[in-house]
Amino acid sequence: MKAIVLATTGLLLIISSLSFAQGGSTAVPFLLISSSPEGNGMGGATASTPTDDALATISNPGQLGLFSLNNGFNAEKYSPKTEWLPEFSLPGLTYSSEAANVGANIGRLCGLPFSLSAGFGYSRVDFELGNFVITDESADVLGQFNAYETSDNY
Repeated sequence: MKAIVLATTGLLLIISSLSFAQGGSTAVPFLLISSSPEGNGMGGATASTPTDDALATISNPGQLGLFSLNNGFNAEKYSPKTEWLPEFSLPGLTYSSEAANVGANIGRLCGLPFSLSAGFGYSRVDFELGNFVITDESADVLGQFNAYETSDNY
Protein backbone atom coordinates (compact mmCIF):
# COMPACT_ATOMS: atom_id res chain seq x y z
CA MET A 1 0.00 0.00 0.00
CA LYS A 2 2.87 2.38 0.84
CA ALA A 3 4.43 1.67 -2.54
CA ILE A 4 1.21 2.65 -4.35
CA VAL A 5 0.91 5.90 -2.36
CA LEU A 6 4.57 6.78 -2.98
CA ALA A 7 4.32 5.95 -6.68
CA THR A 8 1.13 8.04 -7.04
CA THR A 9 2.69 10.97 -5.18
CA GLY A 10 5.84 10.80 -7.31
CA LEU A 11 3.76 10.65 -10.52
CA LEU A 12 1.71 13.68 -9.46
CA LEU A 13 4.88 15.65 -8.66
CA ILE A 14 6.37 14.83 -12.06
CA ILE A 15 3.17 15.73 -13.92
CA SER A 16 2.74 19.00 -12.01
CA SER A 17 6.32 20.06 -12.77
CA LEU A 18 5.63 19.60 -16.49
CA SER A 19 2.52 21.81 -16.49
CA PHE A 20 2.99 25.47 -17.15
CA ALA A 21 0.85 28.44 -16.13
CA GLN A 22 -0.51 30.98 -18.56
CA GLY A 23 2.51 33.27 -18.40
CA GLY A 24 0.96 36.52 -17.18
CA SER A 25 -0.57 37.77 -20.42
CA THR A 26 -4.08 39.16 -20.71
CA ALA A 27 -6.29 40.44 -23.52
CA VAL A 28 -7.33 43.54 -21.58
CA PRO A 29 -4.36 44.66 -19.45
CA PHE A 30 -6.14 47.70 -17.97
CA LEU A 31 -8.23 45.28 -15.88
CA LEU A 32 -5.04 44.30 -14.01
CA ILE A 33 -5.07 47.76 -12.39
CA SER A 34 -6.52 47.53 -8.90
CA SER A 35 -9.90 49.25 -9.01
CA SER A 36 -10.41 49.59 -5.26
CA PRO A 37 -8.86 52.28 -3.02
CA GLU A 38 -9.16 49.86 -0.08
CA GLY A 39 -7.39 47.18 -2.12
CA ASN A 40 -4.65 49.63 -3.09
CA GLY A 41 -4.11 50.46 0.59
CA MET A 42 -3.77 46.75 1.38
CA GLY A 43 -1.28 46.11 -1.42
CA GLY A 44 -3.85 44.62 -3.81
CA ALA A 45 -5.20 42.04 -1.34
CA THR A 46 -8.86 42.78 -2.14
CA ALA A 47 -9.27 39.58 -4.14
CA SER A 48 -8.48 37.33 -1.18
CA THR A 49 -9.79 39.29 1.83
CA PRO A 50 -13.53 39.25 2.65
CA THR A 51 -14.77 42.84 2.56
CA ASP A 52 -17.91 44.94 2.08
CA ASP A 53 -16.11 47.09 -0.49
CA ALA A 54 -18.38 47.36 -3.57
CA LEU A 55 -15.37 47.63 -5.90
CA ALA A 56 -13.93 44.36 -4.57
CA THR A 57 -16.36 42.41 -6.78
CA ILE A 58 -14.39 43.53 -9.85
CA SER A 59 -11.34 41.54 -8.81
CA ASN A 60 -13.27 38.72 -7.08
CA PRO A 61 -16.96 38.11 -7.93
CA GLY A 62 -17.18 35.75 -4.94
CA GLN A 63 -17.19 38.83 -2.71
CA LEU A 64 -20.82 39.37 -3.82
CA GLY A 65 -21.88 36.10 -2.18
CA LEU A 66 -20.25 37.05 1.12
CA PHE A 67 -21.69 40.58 0.90
CA SER A 68 -25.26 39.34 0.41
CA LEU A 69 -25.19 37.23 3.60
CA ASN A 70 -25.32 40.32 5.85
CA ASN A 71 -25.98 43.36 3.64
CA GLY A 72 -28.67 44.63 1.29
CA PHE A 73 -27.06 47.36 -0.81
CA ASN A 74 -23.76 49.14 -1.27
CA ALA A 75 -22.19 51.32 -3.93
CA GLU A 76 -18.82 52.92 -4.41
CA LYS A 77 -17.03 55.14 -6.92
CA TYR A 78 -13.29 55.45 -7.34
CA SER A 79 -12.19 59.07 -7.18
CA PRO A 80 -13.46 60.65 -10.38
CA LYS A 81 -11.01 60.56 -13.26
CA THR A 82 -7.76 59.76 -11.50
CA GLU A 83 -4.76 60.89 -13.56
CA TRP A 84 -2.80 57.82 -14.49
CA LEU A 85 1.01 57.95 -14.56
CA PRO A 86 1.29 61.76 -14.20
CA GLU A 87 5.11 61.58 -14.20
CA PHE A 88 5.03 60.81 -17.95
CA SER A 89 3.04 64.00 -18.71
CA LEU A 90 0.59 62.20 -20.96
CA PRO A 91 -2.53 64.38 -21.18
CA GLY A 92 -5.89 62.63 -21.01
CA LEU A 93 -4.64 59.37 -19.46
CA THR A 94 -7.27 58.82 -16.74
CA TYR A 95 -8.81 55.91 -14.83
CA SER A 96 -12.16 55.59 -13.07
CA SER A 97 -14.33 52.79 -11.70
CA GLU A 98 -17.70 52.44 -10.00
CA ALA A 99 -19.76 49.56 -8.63
CA ALA A 100 -23.12 48.82 -7.01
CA ASN A 101 -24.25 45.57 -5.36
CA VAL A 102 -27.64 44.36 -4.15
CA GLY A 103 -28.07 41.24 -2.03
CA ALA A 104 -30.55 39.36 0.11
CA ASN A 105 -30.16 36.56 2.65
CA ILE A 106 -32.96 34.25 1.46
CA GLY A 107 -32.31 31.77 4.26
CA ARG A 108 -32.98 34.40 6.91
CA LEU A 109 -36.02 35.84 5.08
CA CYS A 110 -37.69 32.44 4.64
CA GLY A 111 -36.61 30.97 7.99
CA LEU A 112 -34.45 28.25 6.45
CA PRO A 113 -32.09 26.34 8.77
CA PHE A 114 -29.11 27.13 6.50
CA SER A 115 -27.60 30.22 4.90
CA LEU A 116 -28.72 30.94 1.36
CA SER A 117 -28.11 34.29 -0.26
CA ALA A 118 -28.49 35.85 -3.69
CA GLY A 119 -26.88 38.97 -5.06
CA PHE A 120 -26.54 41.08 -8.17
CA GLY A 121 -23.66 43.41 -8.89
CA TYR A 122 -22.77 45.91 -11.58
CA SER A 123 -19.40 47.55 -12.08
CA ARG A 124 -17.82 49.72 -14.74
CA VAL A 125 -14.16 50.47 -15.34
CA ASP A 126 -13.07 53.26 -17.71
CA PHE A 127 -9.52 53.84 -18.85
CA GLU A 128 -9.13 56.83 -21.16
CA LEU A 129 -5.94 56.82 -23.20
CA GLY A 130 -6.15 60.40 -24.47
CA ASN A 131 -6.37 62.07 -27.83
CA PHE A 132 -4.39 60.67 -30.78
CA VAL A 133 -3.52 62.41 -34.05
CA ILE A 134 -3.64 60.54 -37.36
CA THR A 135 -0.95 61.64 -39.83
CA ASP A 136 0.26 60.55 -43.25
CA GLU A 137 3.88 59.92 -44.35
CA SER A 138 4.62 63.64 -44.68
CA ALA A 139 3.28 64.38 -41.16
CA ASP A 140 0.14 66.12 -42.42
CA VAL A 141 -2.70 65.80 -39.91
CA LEU A 142 -5.53 63.68 -41.30
CA GLY A 143 -7.69 63.55 -38.19
CA GLN A 144 -7.91 62.84 -34.49
CA PHE A 145 -9.56 60.27 -32.25
CA ASN A 146 -10.04 59.71 -28.55
CA ALA A 147 -8.97 56.21 -27.43
CA TYR A 148 -10.44 54.48 -24.39
CA GLU A 149 -11.06 51.07 -22.89
CA THR A 150 -14.21 50.19 -20.98
CA SER A 151 -15.42 47.16 -19.06
CA ASP A 152 -19.05 46.67 -17.94
CA ASN A 153 -19.43 43.75 -15.52
CA TYR A 154 -22.67 42.18 -14.34
